[in-house]
Amino acid sequence: MGCGDSLSFLRHFLLGIVLGIFNFVSSLINIYYLYKEGHKLYGSISVFLLWFPGLVTSTAFIVLYASGNKTVLKLKRWKLVVYPAGLLLFYPVVPIILTLTYLVTRNEKHHERA
Repeated sequence: MGCGDSLSFLRHFLLGIVLGIFNFVSSLINIYYLYKEGHKLYGSISVFLLWFPGLVTSTAFIVLYASGNKTVLKLKRWKLVVYPAGLLLFYPVVPIILTLTYLVTRNEKHHERA
């Protein structure tokens, strides 16, 4: 492992994984305390902003299916339900998982998805 590889690993580990986990956990703590203190509006806005990218991605997936995209139409029926639901529910941790997968496999496709 050369110097460039070490710096790349460190950059992906610190900025992709550590910072992503810190952001996710601190957002959840912030939401918890907002609800605990009675600030339901701000807590709801925080939840919405945390899961908004998953909402957009899930909606885009459904729009692609409705518009007749060939790739999406080839999927089995159960995947048409699981993919949008999974994206919606787990979107805050998806970039962290994809970055970790890239660090383990060194597959550029995972890096592009993150």
